[in-house]
Amino acid sequence: MIGAWCTGTYDTYPLKIGPGPNEASCDAPGNATVRVAIVCAKQ
Repeated sequence: MIGAWCTGTYDTYPLKIGPGPNEASCDAPGNATVRVAIVCAKQ
């Protein structure tokens, strides 16, 4: 994973990385509209 970010509506930045090296998620409240974007590259 090169990078990850969250897009949408939220009060605090909800990006969570891990537990694995290529895992990311957006941990936001149920009323937020949030999506995670992950950029990967082959080694």
